[in-house]
Amino acid sequence: MAALFVLFGYRTKLAIIVTFVLLLSLHNKNPWILNSGDAYLRMVVFWNIFLPLNKFYSFDNLNNKKPKNTKYTSFASFGFILQILLLYVITGFLKSSPEWL
Repeated sequence: MAALFVLFGYRTKLAIIVTFVLLLSLHNKNPWILNSGDAYLRMVVFWNIFLPLNKFYSFDNLNNKKPKNTKYTSFASFGFILQILLLYVITGFLKSSPEWL
């Protein structure tokens, strides 16, 4: 239910926090079957806690008008973009070793 609330934007902040806690409990239940994609998913959900996901295209913002300034910069947005950047940069470095050639 929490993931559906995030999907539709209903009580988004609370739903993201509940989703993160449930994801952590699922990953701690059996850590032997996890891979790096699960760790990446955990970090994406963590950064989404601090981003304003409820400002556009959500039930939370159904009655409000769109704000004039649609740009958002914060430490969380920097961390989210840095996470994506590091994923591709580190993967590129790992695949440039002689074993891949």
